[in-house]
Amino acid sequence: MYHHNNLAVSRRLMKEVGKMSLFDLAGSECDKDTTSSDRLQQCIRVLGRGDSCHVPFRGSTLTKVLRDLFNGDKSKVCMITMVSPTYSNV
Repeated sequence: MYHHNNLAVSRRLMKEVGKMSLFDLAGSECDKDTTSSDRLQQCIRVLGRGDSCHVPFRGSTLTKVLRDLFNGDKSKVCMITMVSPTYSNV
């Protein structure tokens, strides 16, 4: 996990203007306990629908950590994935 905050200094006030976080989940899909991946998928589905219903962030440690990245009117999230091109991995 890597966090980087951009701060703007204006009239002696520091204001956060941006935040970038990188997470490496490599191999997490191989775990027998995929609760974190399942909970992340649930959160993304609920947020994608745009409903004002409850988002289950408390379901796993991963979603608790990512909560502030998904919340907010100006939040932008980009997910980069690597998928094996072989048919046996489908």
